[in-house]
Amino acid sequence: IAKVRVIRRFEVPATDPARIGKLDYWISYEVDGAGPYILIMPKEDFTEAKFLDRVRAEIKGVAGFVGKEFTI
Repeated sequence: IAKVRVIRRFEVPATDPARIGKLDYWISYEVDGAGPYILIMPKEDFTEAKFLDRVRAEIKGVAGFVGKEFTI
Protein backbone atom coordinates (compact mmCIF):
# COMPACT_ATOMS: atom_id res chain seq x y z
CA ILE A 1 0.00 0.00 0.00
CA ALA A 2 1.38 3.38 -1.02
CA LYS A 3 0.39 6.88 0.05
CA VAL A 4 -0.22 9.20 -2.90
CA ARG A 5 -0.25 12.97 -2.43
CA VAL A 6 -1.31 15.26 -5.27
CA ILE A 7 0.89 18.35 -5.36
CA ARG A 8 -0.87 20.24 -8.13
CA ARG A 9 -3.15 19.75 -11.12
CA PHE A 10 -2.51 21.92 -14.18
CA GLU A 11 -5.08 22.35 -16.96
CA VAL A 12 -3.31 22.73 -20.31
CA PRO A 13 -4.21 22.51 -24.00
CA ALA A 14 -3.80 18.97 -25.35
CA THR A 15 -0.60 18.42 -27.33
CA ASP A 16 -1.86 15.35 -29.20
CA PRO A 17 -2.80 16.46 -32.75
CA ALA A 18 -5.89 14.22 -32.59
CA ARG A 19 -7.11 16.17 -29.54
CA ILE A 20 -6.56 19.76 -30.70
CA GLY A 21 -8.99 22.08 -28.95
CA LYS A 22 -9.34 19.82 -25.91
CA LEU A 23 -7.71 20.06 -22.48
CA ASP A 24 -5.42 17.79 -20.49
CA TYR A 25 -4.62 17.64 -16.81
CA TRP A 26 -0.95 17.51 -15.90
CA ILE A 27 -0.97 16.16 -12.36
CA SER A 28 2.14 16.33 -10.18
CA TYR A 29 2.15 13.90 -7.28
CA GLU A 30 4.31 12.06 -4.77
CA VAL A 31 4.27 8.41 -3.77
CA ASP A 32 5.35 7.71 -0.18
CA GLY A 33 7.17 11.06 -0.13
CA ALA A 34 9.20 10.27 -3.27
CA GLY A 35 8.82 12.28 -6.42
CA PRO A 36 7.47 14.50 -7.76
CA TYR A 37 6.07 12.53 -10.67
CA ILE A 38 3.86 13.87 -13.46
CA LEU A 39 0.92 12.13 -15.07
CA ILE A 40 -0.95 13.51 -18.10
CA MET A 41 -4.63 12.65 -18.54
CA PRO A 42 -7.37 13.97 -20.83
CA LYS A 43 -9.63 16.28 -18.84
CA GLU A 44 -12.77 14.67 -20.25
CA ASP A 45 -11.58 11.24 -19.08
CA PHE A 46 -10.38 12.25 -15.60
CA THR A 47 -11.75 10.70 -12.42
CA GLU A 48 -9.96 10.08 -9.13
CA ALA A 49 -10.34 6.33 -9.66
CA LYS A 50 -8.77 6.49 -13.14
CA PHE A 51 -5.95 8.67 -11.80
CA LEU A 52 -5.19 6.14 -9.05
CA ASP A 53 -5.34 3.26 -11.55
CA ARG A 54 -2.75 5.05 -13.69
CA VAL A 55 -0.54 5.72 -10.65
CA ARG A 56 -0.73 2.01 -9.70
CA ALA A 57 0.28 1.06 -13.25
CA GLU A 58 3.20 3.52 -13.18
CA ILE A 59 4.43 2.12 -9.86
CA LYS A 60 4.18 -1.44 -11.15
CA GLY A 61 5.90 -0.52 -14.41
CA VAL A 62 8.99 0.98 -12.79
CA ALA A 63 9.24 -1.29 -9.75
CA GLY A 64 12.06 -3.36 -11.25
CA PHE A 65 13.95 -0.32 -12.51
CA VAL A 66 13.90 2.14 -9.61
CA GLY A 67 17.07 2.10 -7.57
CA LYS A 68 19.29 0.63 -10.26
CA GLU A 69 22.66 2.28 -10.71
CA PHE A 70 24.71 2.40 -13.88
CA THR A 71 28.30 3.25 -14.67
CA ILE A 72 29.07 4.67 -18.08
